[in-house]
Amino acid sequence: DIVLLDSTETPINYNCFPVGRARENWRALNRAKVFFLTKCNWATPESLAFHRDSLKGQEVFEFDFGIKGFCDLRGNFLNQLPKAKKILLVSAIAKPKAFYQMIQNFYSEATVVGIDFPDHHRFSAADIKHIQQCFHGAFDCILVTEKDGVKLAQIKAAADWPLWQVQLELRPCFSVESLYAKIHSVLA
Repeated sequence: DIVLLDSTETPINYNCFPVGRARENWRALNRAKVFFLTKCNWATPESLAFHRDSLKGQEVFEFDFGIKGFCDLRGNFLNQLPKAKKILLVSAIAKPKAFYQMIQNFYSEATVVGIDFPDHHRFSAADIKHIQQCFHGAFDCILVTEKDGVKLAQIKAAADWPLWQVQLELRPCFSVESLYAKIHSVLA
């Protein structure tokens, strides 16, 4: 068994329903052979310490999240966007703060402003009008997550925007060979 744990989750979220998000208590993880600790570069030092301490003695592989590149709604890919001084971030994700911080770090010279919608939000005509009004001449581009880009691609007005989906990738914080060796030993 391989278990993925989001290192940005707080300890209380590992409590069982209704207090936290867990379906089983932490002891149920003893069945796992390998743990992937994700988003380590987004986690607070306290959260990362909690996860590392809780998994002491287990086989743990840590991963960072990073920007792979940018893709427009037509599928054109760029490793890096042309210099943008003003960026509008539009997101309908559960934790937009880490997304904003990552973009701000990537474009440290730029002004980054965000419009947040609830997680899994379906964009309405009023939302599109609001985004257009915010964007109108005030920003160089609009950045969204891939998840939100899929939804916005269905909206005709968005096709004319300088809108780019931020493509993320997991980056291992270890030698990939050690991961393959562990997986091979578990499957053997």
